[in-house]
Amino acid sequence: MIDLHIHTTHSDGDFTPIEILQKAEQEKLSIISITDHNQISAYDELDAICIDDYYKGKLIVGIELKCVYNHMPMEILAYGFERKKMKKSNHITTKQKLYEVQSNYLDFLKKKGNQIGLLFDNNLQISMEKLEFAAATFERELWKDERNVEILNKNGINMKMPFYREAQTNPNSIFYIDETKDYPKMQEVIEDIHKAKGFAFLAHLYEYPLENHQKTIQKIVKEINLDGLECCHSNFTKKQSEDLINFCKNHKLYMSGGSDYHGRAKPKVQFARAVENKPILNELLEDWIDKIEYYQ
Repeated sequence: MIDLHIHTTHSDGDFTPIEILQKAEQEKLSIISITDHNQISAYDELDAICIDDYYKGKLIVGIELKCVYNHMPMEILAYGFERKKMKKSNHITTKQKLYEVQSNYLDFLKKKGNQIGLLFDNNLQISMEKLEFAAATFERELWKDERNVEILNKNGINMKMPFYREAQTNPNSIFYIDETKDYPKMQEVIEDIHKAKGFAFLAHLYEYPLENHQKTIQKIVKEINLDGLECCHSNFTKKQSEDLINFCKNHKLYMSGGSDYHGRAKPKVQFARAVENKPILNELLEDWIDKIEYYQ
């Protein structure tokens, strides 16, 4: 079993890198990757320990990079890159910078929330120690008062998806934030991943509020040199996962999969589980896993 999409306290996860290694050992996972948002400092922390003391499986260096495609914020999962080369890119962000950006976003969400009469604690802040993204922090606060559901519905927000996708990245929403000024284009990100000798995978296609996911991925693959797609994810249905696997086979793309585990930010997501809360199998990686270097 594997899990190639895991977050730690180095971005917005609840568990330290060592605790993640211990969880992976308990689950008897053979391959994992820590993929913090725009951060690879978890691996710097792990440099100071002997990995085998905590986890006997294989660890792949990874990261989840925010980018923009056709005005839509998306994420790319990068694996197996050379850390020194990746650090030279403009895509690695300090935790302080992430904190500043997300704090500004949260102030904006609170301002707009007050305008439409949402009920929440106006002293709500993001913690630097346990950094969480603005949308997740705000959403969790809103669920404390059931009256907010009706208020959101009246303003065209039905929360079929997480608040980040439903409201913050929706141009038709009062909560819309144009993140294109804060993040690079997808093509630029993938070029830098390849310069660092890494593999680039589009993360969780079906989380993006797109009119037609299949047409969009066909367009992306035609325009951009992706290595593969994340085919198993905790928010995917069985059919969605199967469709992506077939798409990869038909277009000669690599496949990956992960839980997108955070902890409290995504309480329904189980560690090392994806589609229908089932384990992710090694077979998903068989076309590319022998071509990649593990963390050393």
